[in-house]
Amino acid sequence: MALRIRIVCPEHSAYDADAAFVSIPSTDGSLGVAPHHANEICTIEPGFVTICDEAIGRVSHTFAVDVGYAEVTGDEVVILAERAQDLSELDVEKVQADIQGFE
Repeated sequence: MALRIRIVCPEHSAYDADAAFVSIPSTDGSLGVAPHHANEICTIEPGFVTICDEAIGRVSHTFAVDVGYAEVTGDEVVILAERAQDLSELDVEKVQADIQGFE
């Protein structure tokens, strides 16, 4: 059975698909969620959400997220974050240029 993962930001939906496992940077520590997890609501801190599409331990997607909340209900996880960025879509040269602009 699959777990539905949604990562939602104020400006856009960053991710919406099925997965086997997700790890969330909770303020109480890393929270791992697999299908049939107990219902839960937690706050998240800046960090990385890792998603395993096929099996636990094989990371398929990694998102950098800012503060927010996560809700686990049934076989769905909704992560509401101020910002979320898929690391596979990150433009490293642009980030480096932005950092130099701040220095």
